[in-house]
Amino acid sequence: MSDTNQEIPKSDEANKELSKTFDVLVQNAYKSIVKCTKTAQSFPSTHENSLLIASPNYISGVAGTSDKVMTLVDSLLKTQNISKSMSKLYLEGQKDILTEANDKLLESINTRIDVMAGTKTPSVLPSQPKIVKESWNKNAKASNVWQEVHDNKKKSANWFMLNKGAVEIERPQLQFKVKVDNSYEQLFEPKLKEKPNALKPLAILLEKYDAIESFCHPYEYELDLYVPKEDFLKCEEPKQALPLSDTPLMMITEPEQVTQLVSELKQQQEIAIDLEYHNYRSYQGYTCLMQISTRDKDYIVDTLKLREDLEVLNEVLTDKNIVKVFHGADSDIKWLQKDFGLYVVGMFDTHQACKFLPMPRQSLAYLLKHYCDVDSDKTFQLFDWRHRPLPEPAIQYARTDTHYLLYVYDCMKLDLSAAAHGKQNLVLSTFTNSRNICKLKYEKPVFNEEGYMNIFRSHALLNNQQKYALRELYKWRDRIARDKDESTGYVLPNHMLLQMAQSIPRDIQGIFACCNPVPQTVKEHVLDIHAIILKARLQSLTKPVEKLQPSLDGMKKKQQQQVSPPHDSMDCLNYKGLPPVFPNNIICAPSNTHLSSYDPQDKKIAQIGLFFEDKMKIGSNKYQKIKLKTSRFETPYQRFLKSKEYAKAIQEKVDKENAEQKKIDALTPQVKTEPEENVKITQEPVVLKQIKSEEKVEMEKEKRKKILREREEEKEEQPATKKIKVEKPEESNEKTKQHKIKSEPKENDSSKGKSGGTISTVDFSKVNYNKYMAKPGKSNQKKKGKGGKQNKKKKNR
Repeated sequence: MSDTNQEIPKSDEANKELSKTFDVLVQNAYKSIVKCTKTAQSFPSTHENSLLIASPNYISGVAGTSDKVMTLVDSLLKTQNISKSMSKLYLEGQKDILTEANDKLLESINTRIDVMAGTKTPSVLPSQPKIVKESWNKNAKASNVWQEVHDNKKKSANWFMLNKGAVEIERPQLQFKVKVDNSYEQLFEPKLKEKPNALKPLAILLEKYDAIESFCHPYEYELDLYVPKEDFLKCEEPKQALPLSDTPLMMITEPEQVTQLVSELKQQQEIAIDLEYHNYRSYQGYTCLMQISTRDKDYIVDTLKLREDLEVLNEVLTDKNIVKVFHGADSDIKWLQKDFGLYVVGMFDTHQACKFLPMPRQSLAYLLKHYCDVDSDKTFQLFDWRHRPLPEPAIQYARTDTHYLLYVYDCMKLDLSAAAHGKQNLVLSTFTNSRNICKLKYEKPVFNEEGYMNIFRSHALLNNQQKYALRELYKWRDRIARDKDESTGYVLPNHMLLQMAQSIPRDIQGIFACCNPVPQTVKEHVLDIHAIILKARLQSLTKPVEKLQPSLDGMKKKQQQQVSPPHDSMDCLNYKGLPPVFPNNIICAPSNTHLSSYDPQDKKIAQIGLFFEDKMKIGSNKYQKIKLKTSRFETPYQRFLKSKEYAKAIQEKVDKENAEQKKIDALTPQVKTEPEENVKITQEPVVLKQIKSEEKVEMEKEKRKKILREREEEKEEQPATKKIKVEKPEESNEKTKQHKIKSEPKENDSSKGKSGGTISTVDFSKVNYNKYMAKPGKSNQKKKGKGGKQNKKKKNR
């Protein structure tokens, strides 16, 4: 016991010493970090740095310090089993490696802390499996899984597949002289500066077809007039290709070699061409390699290095006296236009020839196996052709695609003539289809706002929040990919995008949990993604996503698809230039509404259409159901008979209105002397009323002057004062007012003084003139009978 009691304090002392040493290490690490941060902040600014660059001592000092820093970082990366070198990469690649290294370091630190705290057990690698030898496997080799993996790493054919994640390649588009433009607002303009082998001068004009603008094809006129020679249509004995090992190979990496290549290709009658493309680390992609083969030589062109120097190849590719043999040139033609400004005239596509022959498959690998008995290595289909220098297996694979293609071209011409019973019809058809492929034009990819529906076909199962998140993340991914010239699959793969939209995580850790591994762009823009997801969570669950307004092209197509026979008046309102069958006061059923929704008893609605459905009510009175019978087709003649009934009713109505209008017109010019209560006064226009009122005023003035003239004559004969008695009209109206007798104007004051009486005047605008004009005759008769005595009675009204 004593020994054990003595050992315990020793262990405590050892732990204390270890803790002290660890604290010292941490303090020293903090001091060094603070010192490094101060030194970095004391580094001169951009303006000062531009002045100091002129000093050679400053440049040498900075270069030496940067080399030391790079060696230290490389040594740290090797300790973490990261086989990447910082000194061989540019700034963007260095950032990616540093972020990856920091992630691995922090992850390892977190796991070790959890192991020390006891929350996680250390991971133990499985031991080597023991081989059990029994009677059934006595002759088995002493191998295991680890040995097989080690052997696979040594295989040259699969080296790039095993080390694909460990190899970091610098992006070639950073070294392009002309920066890549991924914006869809600006159209793609052909890069062609000169037009060799032209039948028409170079003219790059803007065209518009179906509301889509694009630049014209520079060689469209030459392609329309192209007809292959008779020698190209002849089917001769196939020329066997030389062995691959005996065929010379020329690597084109310098601009001087391009001129030599053009001079050698001009002497050939047929050449084989193929391209290798890369589109994972670029939005539009770019051509990495071009393989050209003749009958006795192979060429491999480094298109990444000679991107701006390959336009001279148009002298060969547009020469109609040279046949260019491709396989599946639909994409190759567009890539040549986009990257180098190259166009092809006189092409033979072996893929188009396969369509005229009974081939089980139409791939190049099948043709090589069928005609040449050559097996192509399919593992290189996923090879990253940005690697420089190219490994030997990749070069052999690239040569194989074009080395045997001319022999396949000869064999397929024979098969086409045999299928056409010795004629060249199918060979000519292959040239024609290939010519149509040469007319294709490259256009920039346009963003489709509804493209997110293709990611999740059963999008109807998503609620409104999930649909909003999927749509907005889809827009964000496309925008980032265009800005950084990365593919959408590299920015955020589809399965991660769908996982984010379905889960809609609350925090940033939940966003990282949806990705395994987490893409670099997601780490950089995680705050933008989090803001989109939070906005999606605020949306309602039941509200559907608003549909986009239909485009003008879609509306035009729908209008063209509508059936409009000559006797069908359903769409009469749409044809504004033609007179409708029915007047405007007859309501027609709109074309977008079904006829069964209208009441057939309403005679104002013309139910005429191609199909007609009857309603039949079934069930009790309380719960009535409507059952639609099978729709039946109605011929145009049946619809015409229906329209005649409506036209007849409308004609009768129009005739009746015309007769009433004639009666009104006949009465309007006459001036009515007596009001008639039973006659209905039609509403007249304002202008007509004004004219009639003016005529009436003039007539009243003339009558008034006439009456005054008669009074003056009576005054001269009988100077005595008289009183005019105004009787009430026999037919009195409630609306008429009593007329007041007013005194005459000041002109007659003299007569007032003589007689001592008063002469009254009448408001002639409110008196019936016919009755009033009859009174002077009656008064004269009374005067004669009474011997000219004056009636002195006064009547005041």
